[in-house]
Amino acid sequence: MGTPLFRAKDEEDLMMKIAFARRDPWQGGNLLPHAFWPRSWLEGRFMRNHPAWSQDVQAEFYDLQSFMDLMTEMLMMSQYKRITPARILQHPFITMSHLQGSCKNSLYVKSCKDQMDI
Repeated sequence: MGTPLFRAKDEEDLMMKIAFARRDPWQGGNLLPHAFWPRSWLEGRFMRNHPAWSQDVQAEFYDLQSFMDLMTEMLMMSQYKRITPARILQHPFITMSHLQGSCKNSLYVKSCKDQMDI
């Protein structure tokens, strides 16, 4: 993303921010989406009526879900539960397999594939 995920003054502050971001009981202990994006942007973009979503918005939603899953696995506190580099390369966010199916023809997916080609 080009910037630190969590701005922290030291390692202890960083660990506290990661732990705080993971404390969402509604997300099953996964990272809070608003740890990365402003809540108002997320609500305005994705909290609308699902059937009205275009293919692009649906694809972007699936992409953000997959990204959050990868970040959750990468930021596990226990090194034994943390995802390995080999598994990261097989994760749906990296392989873009989560964007196959009903969204594969959207402009969002085409844009993602073009960026990956670079």
